[in-house]
Amino acid sequence: MYLNEIKLIGFVGQDAELKSPRNSKELVRFDVATKASWKNRESGEYDSRTEWHRIVVWGSLTKFAQTLKKGEHVYVSGELRYREYDKEVGKGKDTVKMPVAEIHAGEIRRLDPKASADADARADDNVV
Repeated sequence: MYLNEIKLIGFVGQDAELKSPRNSKELVRFDVATKASWKNRESGEYDSRTEWHRIVVWGSLTKFAQTLKKGEHVYVSGELRYREYDKEVGKGKDTVKMPVAEIHAGEIRRLDPKASADADARADDNVV
């Protein structure tokens, strides 16, 4: 048995962006910020750490994902995937392989109170 499932609740970092890669279907990309905080034992002060997660959306979910705006509170579930891309470094046009972790979304929900109130008027537009 195998399981590759990621569930995040966080805030959209910038407006969702529609992309059309060469020889591929349209996709939507955006980042979600999650935050962890704890009390520092030595100083007694609270510390925190913000993690950024790259979200990629394909297929029928792209129409909804395009409407996401910076600052919206969202729930995202999907599959963790890794890929590499070539990045040019230096003036000699050398390239290095850069690793990227992405979450390929299977479900996205708006969690904002305003979005929840609007959901009655738009049926299930905010859940796919």
